Amino acid sequence: MGGVAAGKTTMRKQRFSAGYVLVDAADIFLSLSRGEFLPFPGPLQEPVDLIGRLVAKRALSERRNIVTEVIGAEREALEQLIDALKSIGYSVQGACLTCDVEEAVRRNESRGDDDISAYYAEPFQRAWIIDACNELARRRKA
Repeated sequence: MGGVAAGKTTMRKQRFSAGYVLVDAADIFLSLSRGEFLPFPGPLQEPVDLIGRLVAKRALSERRNIVTEVIGAEREALEQLIDALKSIGYSVQGACLTCDVEEAVRRNESRGDDDISAYYAEPFQRAWIIDACNELARRRKA
């Protein structure tokens, strides 16, 4: 978790590449776009959403470790995500990254077409995880 261009993706790749299922709309989008420049999520919104929901649902139903990136600017939305995961027995560990504002601006301005901010991807990821948690909780009660 952290502001735009604070280093979330770099940290995730360094610390959480092995042993975690990545729940990331930007990553799915880039895989589907195959190097073609398209607006996010643009024409790929439907397949990105479908794949993301399936990834989150399967990972959580298999009790796998997951990792995702969030800005975390909306407290209530972040609490909903954490509460949903805890409701199905997950322990949530967060890391909050910060960096100098000038550095973040420099990094953000130098982003390439294949570097989509969590600012845009977070709502997708959050919805996928929360929906998968809610479905699993309903199944357990039935």
